[in-house]
Amino acid sequence: MKKTTKKTLAREFLILLGSSILFFIIIFSWDGLNSLNYNKRNRLQNELKELSQNETTRLLDKFIETEKTYNKWSDVFDDFPEFKKLKEEALKDYYETVMSNKYKNDRLKLQSKFPEFGFSNYGLPNDVNELEYKEKESKLKKLKNSFFNSFIDDDEILGVGIFILSLFFALRYLIYATKWSFKQLKD
Repeated sequence: MKKTTKKTLAREFLILLGSSILFFIIIFSWDGLNSLNYNKRNRLQNELKELSQNETTRLLDKFIETEKTYNKWSDVFDDFPEFKKLKEEALKDYYETVMSNKYKNDRLKLQSKFPEFGFSNYGLPNDVNELEYKEKESKLKKLKNSFFNSFIDDDEILGVGIFILSLFFALRYLIYATKWSFKQLKD
């Protein structure tokens, strides 16, 4: 094999290797940042869920589930004495509101309608710091709207990586032509 052919093959191999390394750096970096952001988002969602729940919310959830299976109100109160802590009229209103599905996707709005169960105007239990909750909620919104969540998903980043790999490998001809042009101008 000629020496110029060996040099050309070596150069092509190095360009391919460099493009491949860049491709894998982009893919692994993106995946790591995306999973880090996903873990932060899940942690914040769990913290918000813990803040918004207390014994009363768990009791109300249990009440809704058991009421679906019973036919009469009196049976529910006889079998579950812990429901007697709550006002019966307020429980009926709560049950009807939940069954209307008016607040299906917004539990805090639903709970804000029932201050007699110990919920604030924001829908949180009275013992929860609303300012702390709102701060965590705004952090969660920022994370959800961040670049890593809304701009590019995993399939698109793979496409971007392949595009970059192809672009660098194809750009070598432009580089060769530019070098040749400068060489011709010098001579």
